[in-house]
Amino acid sequence: MHELAGEPSRVVKDFITPISEMDEVFEGLVLAGANVRALLAGEPITLAWPQEIVVSGREITGYVMPSIPDQFYWQDKKFFRGKRRVRELQYAVRRESAVSIPFRADDTHRLELVRLVAAFLEAMHREELVYGDLSWGNLAFSVGDKVELCVFDFDSTRQVGRPAFTRQRPAQTVDWNDPEDRSRAVASFDSDRYKFALLVYRLLVAHDFDSRPEDATRVGSISGLDQRGVHGLQSLLRRAAGHAGTRPQISEWLAVLQR
Repeated sequence: MHELAGEPSRVVKDFITPISEMDEVFEGLVLAGANVRALLAGEPITLAWPQEIVVSGREITGYVMPSIPDQFYWQDKKFFRGKRRVRELQYAVRRESAVSIPFRADDTHRLELVRLVAAFLEAMHREELVYGDLSWGNLAFSVGDKVELCVFDFDSTRQVGRPAFTRQRPAQTVDWNDPEDRSRAVASFDSDRYKFALLVYRLLVAHDFDSRPEDATRVGSISGLDQRGVHGLQSLLRRAAGHAGTRPQISEWLAVLQR
């Protein structure tokens, strides 16, 4: 990824392997982005949504997208010679690390982050869009004056009935796979729902990178949720661990998280 010449507010994401014949699919995705933004109006969510393709001859070599705003970076002064690093969602969970993280997310922050991710996915699904590769590495956050979310990787996103605009199989981030999705050929609403449950459990309950909803035997107290909300969350996690087609819709999670 590199800055677009003369436009510091936009960057170019290059494909490892150039592709062809995605103009129509890409244009449909770009137009859909405006609808998603409209649904999220008022939410502190930034979308680094693809804007235009980059062409070399007859091949498409990448696409242009907005830069990730400054508040979603942090300065790593100990490693990487002070290089700026994206505040990926993984840093919302404290863990043993040689890297000294100069910010901290507490339970209240994590609850709001989960709600923001749910709001984003609900808007996507209302517009018949599958996100595809939900994981720590494609989401960034800020916990300054307010909790903010940034979504910055849409390579696996597709409109229902169409392939991903990259014409590739959906990316499968390690340990974020849906165990019911054995073909892994096409991302679906159902796989989005499972991966969201995975995020909920890891951020709010387990505070652990390797756990899964199947491990959710009991949900303890969560700051910001009353007992009814905790019971609702536990019920949703239990259903999310079920077979494909039975996972809760994102709107059901929002009903609990917004209570």
